[in-house]
Amino acid sequence: EEGSDGTTHSTFTVSLSPASAEPVSVKYRTNAGTAKSGGDYIPADELGDRTLVIPALSISGEIPIRIRGDADAEADETFTVTIEKPSNAVIGDASGTATILNDDGPLTSSRQ
Repeated sequence: EEGSDGTTHSTFTVSLSPASAEPVSVKYRTNAGTAKSGGDYIPADELGDRTLVIPALSISGEIPIRIRGDADAEADETFTVTIEKPSNAVIGDASGTATILNDDGPLTSSRQ
């Protein structure tokens, strides 16, 4: 859920199978879907270094993306996080989609 103001977090988990004896790193980026980059969520390129490092012998790491809250009744919205440029690993599934859930009541129509 997006919340009514401020920011909340959406977390993308990147998993390894099997764990690596070396640290694994990937670059990541966000891609707008129905959610507006900068309006509904803070895009990865505004967060500084967009590298996830999974320590040696670990099996996962997390990519946090900040969601901007609002009080607008709107449809649920989506965006995608894509990983690329792996070091010490091969990417099996390069993207995941998040849904920002509307928590501001039902949509209403002004048509009569």
